[in-house]
Amino acid sequence: MSIQKLSTTTGAGSTAPAAGRFAQTSGGTITTYTSGGITYQVQTFTASGTLTVNSSGCVDVLVVGGGGGGGRGYYGGGGGGGDVISASSLFLQSGSYTVTVGAGGSAASTQTVQGSNGTNSNFSGINASGGGGGGSRNNGVAGLAANGRDGAPIVTGK
Repeated sequence: MSIQKLSTTTGAGSTAPAAGRFAQTSGGTITTYTSGGITYQVQTFTASGTLTVNSSGCVDVLVVGGGGGGGRGYYGGGGGGGDVISASSLFLQSGSYTVTVGAGGSAASTQTVQGSNGTNSNFSGINASGGGGGGSRNNGVAGLAANGRDGAPIVTGK
């Protein structure tokens, strides 16, 4: 990603900041990585919370819906993955933004029902739907079922 070549932004009904200006934010679990000599801050939310924007600017966002729970029994299907939606150069005004992390679905409790669906994750109007629950088959052979994983909205900036 080359944020220095930024020409347009979306969201918040605001004018675009100067090229290369990242929002200054806090909240979630903060890590960093370096690519092409530029160090980026990554904020990961594994539970619902609040992203605080201390200084307006641009962020890249990745929103993942909760995965569906697995089916039970021989031939039971795995749950579907939640939607993965990204947005680049999203402009955020200073303020607080709600982050909703979708829960993973529960595994099927018996061979006659499917696993439950994962729930939606959301950030700033970007909604990632949860994955569907896996189907079960009642064939008399006990199988293992596993719960789906939670979604994880991620915000990056410099």
